[in-house]
Amino acid sequence: MTQDAVSAPAQQFTIGNVLETSFAVLGRNIVPFGVLALGLGVLSLAATLAGAGYMVWTVGSGEASHQILPIILAGVGIFLVFVIAANLLTAAVSYGVFQDLRGQRAGFGGCLARGVASILPVMVASLLFSLLVGLGLLLLVVPGVIVWLTCWLYIPVIVVEKRGIAESLKRSAFLTRGRRWRMFGLWLVVIIASQLSTTVLEKVSTAVIGDWGAVIVYVWYSATTAFTAVMTAVSYYYLRADKEGIAIDDIAAVFD
Repeated sequence: MTQDAVSAPAQQFTIGNVLETSFAVLGRNIVPFGVLALGLGVLSLAATLAGAGYMVWTVGSGEASHQILPIILAGVGIFLVFVIAANLLTAAVSYGVFQDLRGQRAGFGGCLARGVASILPVMVASLLFSLLVGLGLLLLVVPGVIVWLTCWLYIPVIVVEKRGIAESLKRSAFLTRGRRWRMFGLWLVVIIASQLSTTVLEKVSTAVIGDWGAVIVYVWYSATTAFTAVMTAVSYYYLRADKEGIAIDDIAAVFD
């Protein structure tokens, strides 16, 4: 039997439904999803610190003019590690979300295994997605936002439906069609709430415990990252239920 959070008669994609279900799913799986977010976040943080340290050392040594290519490669390396970590988290959490919604346990090992199994197509699709969004942002921002909202659900499409890279982007475009203003509103609420809470937490924790406040902020950042990964999978579920009338058990049957 599925969880109560998705058993309401009207399984429509609304901001309220997505947020309510996302908080419920994250609350029930805070340990496995939190560990995944913290662990992969440490990987990104380590890569960022190492790359930034290398860049600072290169510039400080006076050899920057001879090290332009290595500096660029270091920046690309940081970006790739960040993309891999963020999208591996979303892929792993997507599996866990659907296990939870149909009333089954979302274990850490199972989530990580599913994420790793799909990491190659997810990585290639992520790079293509980032390139398209980046080009769109250069064209007066709005096109980039449109591309982002259109193709946002490509990761759960790959994980659940096992579609190819181009097909996953097209499938996301189909699912999001007619719902993109709601998606924009959803992201606006989440981004504003996240930024405000992070700013307040950073100031309060720094004032109370000094430099150690950065640890609390990092943990909070990991929690918000886990939430957005959950929200991505939950949004995919609601859009399929809303547009195709499909039940959670039918969606998650692919994992059996």
